Amino acid sequence: MISDDEAVKLAKKVLAHGDGANFKALAHKIIELIERQRWIPVSERLPPLSDFRPNDPTRPPKTTRKILVAVDDGRVFETIYTGLGFANVGRDHSVTHWMPLPQPPEQ
Repeated sequence: MISDDEAVKLAKKVLAHGDGANFKALAHKIIELIERQRWIPVSERLPPLSDFRPNDPTRPPKTTRKILVAVDDGRVFETIYTGLGFANVGRDHSVTHWMPLPQPPEQ
């Protein structure tokens, strides 16, 4: 079995050298699926911002982008990222990695 990193490298080779449209579509899908489930180090990039503000009927609805985070003591939990940082992490812990929440099941 190959690792996710090896699968992405192979998919990128298919994109660069593959002739068939089906191979290229498959390679794009492989990369997308692996990226969607990968823990992203905060040193690599930060998650998209959530718009954290009190409800105000005169303004557009706020955007909440929930994510999973891993902190330095090994715990994993759901939170949001705002311009002020990660919500509900606490001062005693640092977020090391994050990932988007998976899509809910289809009905």
